[in-house]
Amino acid sequence: MISHITIDQRDIVYDSRAQQAALSVTVHHRDGATEPSLLVMDPG
Repeated sequence: MISHITIDQRDIVYDSRAQQAALSVTVHHRDGATEPSLLVMDPG
């Protein structure tokens, strides 16, 4: 189960062709494990 997510960088990467922004994050689990991930946002 996920306890929280933290932002890895302050910079957001925007792809104008796909109209999506991406932000690097780290997912923190309740058991202490972590894993890198990517938060993708679109205008939808």
